[in-house]
Amino acid sequence: MQTEMSPGYKLIQLIQEFKGREERSYLIGLFTNRGTYTEGKESVCSIDGKELSLCSELQDSILISLLSHELFSSPEIQAVKEEEPIELRNISEEKHIDYYRKELGLRRYVPNSTKHKQDKENYYGKGKVASRMDLSHEQAQNLLNRAIEINGRLYAKKNGYYYAFQNERDIDYHGYRADDLREDIKRQLDRAFRE
Repeated sequence: MQTEMSPGYKLIQLIQEFKGREERSYLIGLFTNRGTYTEGKESVCSIDGKELSLCSELQDSILISLLSHELFSSPEIQAVKEEEPIELRNISEEKHIDYYRKELGLRRYVPNSTKHKQDKENYYGKGKVASRMDLSHEQAQNLLNRAIEINGRLYAKKNGYYYAFQNERDIDYHGYRADDLREDIKRQLDRAFRE
């Protein structure tokens, strides 16, 4: 944490500039786990004429970089590996996170309060009933972030209740209490969400 990123500017100062605790923890994890890749002659490539062993390891992943050079301001960085051009995905700014939102597995909870009421089931159409969503927006977002995919749908469990999250578009999901799940799905959720 006391490593200087530039003269008089330590890593801990950089981390403290991040607004949220989750973002700070994520950045600390990235730096803590650096060096866990293996270097080898076959993994050397170059960015902007400088040889780096890391960029080859990241060819199919996402590079997390600092805005230490204008080169890193782009969500895609051109590199050369074994004399062949390659493209590295890059995140150095918050807007890059949105650029790679699907690859990063981001999910955004968007309530459908017209259909899924908080305190009761909602009768609509000809004999149709929409289940309630009894969680606050924040609780639903947290649960959606932890939801697991079963048979192409996202499910979770909280306070003894089961929830389903349905994709609306892009990374947007609405959710509701799913009291009528099959027993095999409930068993999977019971194992995954031990309360």
